[in-house]
Amino acid sequence: MFHRATALLGAALLAAPVRGAEPRVVERIVAVVNDDVILQSEVEDRLRFVAAENQGANPEKLRREVLDHMVNERLIAQEAVTLRLEVDRMEVDRTVDEIKRQNKITQAELDEALRAQGMTMSSYRDDLKKQLLRLKVLQIQVRSRVSVSDEDVRKAYEQNLRTTGTDVKVRLRQILVAIPRDSPRAVRVARRAVAVKIGERVRAGEELAALAAETSDDAATRADGGDLGYVTRSALPPEVSDIVFDMRVGEIRGPIYSDLGGHIVQVLDRKASEARPFDEVKEELRRQIHQEEVEKQTRLWLVDVRRRAHVDLRL
Repeated sequence: MFHRATALLGAALLAAPVRGAEPRVVERIVAVVNDDVILQSEVEDRLRFVAAENQGANPEKLRREVLDHMVNERLIAQEAVTLRLEVDRMEVDRTVDEIKRQNKITQAELDEALRAQGMTMSSYRDDLKKQLLRLKVLQIQVRSRVSVSDEDVRKAYEQNLRTTGTDVKVRLRQILVAIPRDSPRAVRVARRAVAVKIGERVRAGEELAALAAETSDDAATRADGGDLGYVTRSALPPEVSDIVFDMRVGEIRGPIYSDLGGHIVQVLDRKASEARPFDEVKEELRRQIHQEEVEKQTRLWLVDVRRRAHVDLRL
């Protein structure tokens, strides 16, 4: 039945022929995921957003990665049906309200940020709903099964010592606009808009320390004007350290995006020093190990789900 329906749909996607002209394909199926399909227009819509975040990337490679990600999304959505999980309107409402509260923006400012990304409020809410459902599935299938022991943390610390040893430290001031790694695309859009806005204020001449005290999501350093003290390369996200350790003292850059969010940073000083003590870094390291293990287990779980599914890629 499904293959017959797919064939009929494929036929319906041919535009009506014009007298004297060849039939023109205006849409086509690029993937079949069990009883669901992904259309080329869906891939192109997603690609427009992703390309803006990955400028310079190979277009065909990026298109394949987008399609692969969309296949995973369909599989997770189908898993939600199997688990009888749902996201209701009130959950989406609460999430939108929380996004506005955390970003200190009005509905009008959110609408403006969405328009700048080529999105409507309706598509924003649809995306939020999908992502909230995804989080529910992964919480049951992956996150609830991941734990990190004290021994795991100690081993990771000792491994870091063997590979890093003595390092250069920089004294860093930053404003962090948090963008959680698992946050929905709609949330990332709003948070990136906030980071860009703060970066523009710094470049317009406002003091980074004062802005950090006002806007930074790093609660531990906000009261100190975003002063992180002296940090090593390994203490920073690689996207940030790759830039920071090439900066001059006094130089300001940002926003620089990492899995934590958008960073607006200023190098205050630099020196050589030893690695941070275990007790100082163990909880930070525990969170890092936990997140890495969740990502690993998510990939393994998706491999297993895809192995048991019918997935036909036609890109």
